[in-house]
Formats: sequence, C-alpha cells, structure tokens
Amino acid sequence: MQGWSVRWDLADSSDWDRLHHLAAGSLQQSWRYGQAMQALGIPSLRALVHDGERLVGGAQFLQQRLPWFVRSALCSRGPLWHPEFTVGQQAHAVALLRKSLPVRLPRVAIFTPELEQHEALRAGNPFAGLRRVMTGYSTVLVDLCRSATDLRRRLDGNWRNRLVAVERADIEVCDESADAQAHESMVAAEWEQRRSRGYFSLPRAFVAAWRAVPAADGGTLLLSARVAGERVASALFLVHGRTATYHLGWTGPAGRQSHAHNLLLWRAFLALQARGVEVLDLGGVETIREPGIARFKIGTGGRVCTLVGSYA
Repeated sequence: MQGWSVRWDLADSSDWDRLHHLAAGSLQQSWRYGQAMQALGIPSLRALVHDGERLVGGAQFLQQRLPWFVRSALCSRGPLWHPEFTVGQQAHAVALLRKSLPVRLPRVAIFTPELEQHEALRAGNPFAGLRRVMTGYSTVLVDLCRSATDLRRRLDGNWRNRLVAVERADIEVCDESADAQAHESMVAAEWEQRRSRGYFSLPRAFVAAWRAVPAADGGTLLLSARVAGERVASALFLVHGRTATYHLGWTGPAGRQSHAHNLLLWRAFLALQARGVEVLDLGGVETIREPGIARFKIGTGGRVCTLVGSYA
C-alpha cells in the first residue's frame, strides 16, 4: 500500500494518547505503562503507523532477552488501530511493524492482539498468517456507559444481595487516590497476600513507577473499606484514558467476612464513571485455578471476553 510509513522512538505522548483514546486502548498499550516498565528496567519500543498524513495505528512492545541470544519484543493487548481500519489494512500494518522492528537479529516479535475470538471468526483475523503460539486470555469488561440503575440491575442475584448487606453494615469507604502512603501500604499488604497464596503479577514497584509518570489522562483510583478506622479491604484501579483496569485487591479476615470487596467494586463503578471512564477491565478470569475470583468478577454482570491468543 503506497504512502504507508512506520515511525519508531516517539519523542512525546501526544499522538500516542490520541490514538489510544480513539481505540479505547488497553492498560498494556498506554504510554504510561511503557514509561513505568522502562523505569523498572524493561525497555519499551513504540511505533506509529501513518497512511500519508493520517495516523492509523500504533504498537507498544516490551523487550526481553531469551536464551541463545534471541531478543523478543512483546506487543501485549495491541496494536492500537483507528476504528475505521479494515482487517486487510491491519494485516499490512502488522507486516510493516515486524519488518521495521528496530531490534537486532535474532529476534522474535510476539503479538497478543485485543481481538476477541468471535470477532475474528466474524470479520477476519489480521494475524491469521502468523503462527499462533498461545491460546487466548479471558477477562471481564464492565460497560460503565450504562446508568447506575442498569449496572445494579445486571449484577448477579447473590452478588447484589451481598452488596445490599454490606451497604447496611458500619463500613466506611475512603477514596485514598491522592495518598502516596496509602498506596505503599496497600501494595505491601497485597504483596504479602500474593506470596502467601503463591500467585504473581507485575513487580511490586510497578505502582510507584506508574504514579511517577506525568500524564494528562490517567492515574489511580484507590478505595479502602474501614471499620472503626481500621482498613479491612482495598482495591486499586489504574486509569488510562477512557478505560481503566482493576489492578490489585487486598482483603483481611473482617473484609472477607463482610464481603467488603463487593462494596468497593460497586463504589469504583460510580467513581470511575464520574472520571469519564467508559470501560472497566476486571482482569483475567481462571475458572479452574481461581474459581472463586472468577465467579466474583463474572457476578458483576460484565461481559466475558476471550481474546484470540498470541502470534509470532
């Protein structure tokens, strides 16, 4: 396709943020995410795809060294596409990105696109010519463009009953989004919870690195449930443009007994709506390894979304 170009090593976030907003991009494709990962020593690469003067796509990659001196570049939950971009145009842009990737050989470029399985079957998969190396990731997406009444109506019956019960309890919900110490305390508590349960996620220092990046749209929402002034549960959300991601959750015995997380998540719906967020990504669901967490997320009435997988 004539007139197409790829530009790497972007100097500022203006064009990137505009495309990310248009595409309702994921956390992993936000400018702030790349900057935070770089602060943690994980190099990121960004490319914008132009058709003449028109911005039509972009991709953010994280780099990693593999055995035998191979370098990998992972484009997670991306690339970002202009909403009017066709499947054929996307496939051509992917070929340009792979060809122009500024990483020394030997290298491998891996894409885990923000493309649902059913959508790929209906409209086509621009990655169909590549080798699929991993099955699809599943998450739950909550449509925050709905009214509060509609959101509440869509809650699972048991989920809503627990919410009603905890709303009647003597629990205070505090917005600690501006409190750096509260973030540090919550992350430390969640880290200990993570170690005791044997699961892992992004590095412990990620939240501090995220908060340290200046950004016009974004930040965090940190809500804590307190009983008699003592924190019994917390939930941390990362805001990136018109979308947000449920990043960390922590609860103590009193929080579990009272179902405080139902209240925190409900209040988060309303608080994120007030910030102009349109979609909340509740994070991965694993019905076999973590059935309780999966039931909790699905019980919000959000839409279960399974992506097509990873391609190299």
